[in-house]
Amino acid sequence: GGGGGGRDMSGGSVMDSDQSAFKPDLKPGTMPGQQDLRVQAWSVDDVVKWLLTLSLGQYRDTFRDGAVDGAFLYALNDDDLRNTLGVEH
Repeated sequence: GGGGGGRDMSGGSVMDSDQSAFKPDLKPGTMPGQQDLRVQAWSVDDVVKWLLTLSLGQYRDTFRDGAVDGAFLYALNDDDLRNTLGVEH
């Protein structure tokens, strides 16, 4: 039998939207083209800049205060977004 609990990270997440146009900032010592483009590698500042590209800048302080980096962002579900971070879109 299958056990319950845990988060289902396979579907319905905020990352279903197209984020291919966003490029995170280069990390120190990294050359253009070498940056890690995986969402899980984004810093809190990268997430905030991504929000701005989606016209969701009104949430930048909430995400920054919550220390939402790429790995945390990827794990968020609808309940987290609505009830914890107050995102209504």
